[in-house]
Amino acid sequence: MTGKEPGQPFLTRKQATAWGAGTVAIMIVLTFVGEDVAIATAAAMFAVSIALAIRVYWTLRHHWWFWIAAAALVLLHSLLVIFVPWPAMHLSGQGFLPIAFVDVFANCGYFALSARIIKVSTSD
Repeated sequence: MTGKEPGQPFLTRKQATAWGAGTVAIMIVLTFVGEDVAIATAAAMFAVSIALAIRVYWTLRHHWWFWIAAAALVLLHSLLVIFVPWPAMHLSGQGFLPIAFVDVFANCGYFALSARIIKVSTSD
């Protein structure tokens, strides 16, 4: 039989999550594209960094504090994009890579520290 079976969802949860994260990242980038390319690059870098950190700790998604921590991380990064003078730094796409690597590890450390404070095992 071609296509999906009757009663089956169009997308699995994993596919829907991936599409949702990608859509949010694109919306964040498009919000800042009119401002400046450096700001859009920073927004994209931070969106991908947050998405990677959330994906690494996705097993904790059933805990209420995980979503509060993710929202706080998004808020912090939004403030960084808005208030840091990115165009004055004259960074290219490759110039943002070291910042992106540090940010991914910092975000993962943030979730690990949050789990440790709440005393939740990250190996659910």
